[in-house]
Amino acid sequence: MQRQLPKNVRQIGNVSDNPKIYVEDYVDTFLGQMGERDEEIIAAALIGEIIHEEEQDYVYVFGAVQMNLTGTEQGEEVTVDEEVWGQVCRDKEEYFEEGELIGWYAARREGAVKISEAILKVQQQYLEKNTTLFVTRDIEIQEEIIYAYKLQDLMEISGHYIYYEKNPAMQNYMIMRRRNLGVTPSEAIEDRAAKDFRSIIKEREEKQEQKRTNRFMYAASTFLLLVIVIIGVTMMNNYDKMKALQDSLEVLTRDVEVQKEDEPEEPLVQEDTKPEVEKEEESKPEEPKIKEETVLETSGEAVMAENSYVVQKGDTLDKISKKIYGDISYVEEICKLNGLENDNLIFIGEKLLLP
Repeated sequence: MQRQLPKNVRQIGNVSDNPKIYVEDYVDTFLGQMGERDEEIIAAALIGEIIHEEEQDYVYVFGAVQMNLTGTEQGEEVTVDEEVWGQVCRDKEEYFEEGELIGWYAARREGAVKISEAILKVQQQYLEKNTTLFVTRDIEIQEEIIYAYKLQDLMEISGHYIYYEKNPAMQNYMIMRRRNLGVTPSEAIEDRAAKDFRSIIKEREEKQEQKRTNRFMYAASTFLLLVIVIIGVTMMNNYDKMKALQDSLEVLTRDVEVQKEDEPEEPLVQEDTKPEVEKEEESKPEEPKIKEETVLETSGEAVMAENSYVVQKGDTLDKISKKIYGDISYVEEICKLNGLENDNLIFIGEKLLLP
């Protein structure tokens, strides 16, 4: 299965070269702890995996085993013999079965180890594979330089990544080495790799918790704002409805009042006029034709005087002729006398001349 790029990483320097180098934090911690020993030069073999892709190479360093140099140091030259490398191979098989030897490490107290013929010879003799590594460090100032073996030469790499994993194989090797030195795990110096890993995980959890809190607050604020808007709209709608209801009640009240004012008048008119006319008709049913002045009293007013008649409510020419002359034979003469073309086109209060 192809290795996935680590997610928890820390960048060191400018990572723009090929290959891209990933060093596991337990390995980096182990190499740093080796520098605490009171020795002039310290060395270790690096274990990991090299992955070649189309345009990019990746080097993963997830293990390291100490090298006890038996070679001689002459100025800046460091040598590694076959016996030392043989022990490295045995330690690698014991503690790191899955990995392969992909480089080596050498550190000095007075400046980093410089590239020389001796260093290049070790690389070509034991690590001839392309993109293998040589790492050197100045112990005093903790300055580290990484080289990659390319085109039969060691080329400096400007940056790399530190990544964080559980890495039980490296942990077991570090525990074994402490025991061999007479230091129990409980007395050992606090594991910086584990501490850094826990710190990063804790920091990420805090950031995630903060993001969740922010999202919750945002959602709560949005919901509260939505509730306020809904309440406001509801109140406005209710106000409009109440206002409309109030206006409707006022209109209905005015209509009722108008009807109350109008209702008593209609019966009074009917009772005052019609009965009186009927009484007049009943009182004089047999009255002969009137040729001269005849006076009728209706509500205290004269409706006929000096051969004339004032039209009353409900009158027609037929009724007037019958009322005055006893029959309707005078309708045509009344029309001619008053210039009426339509015998029904008369108006209340109109004064008609009688033949």
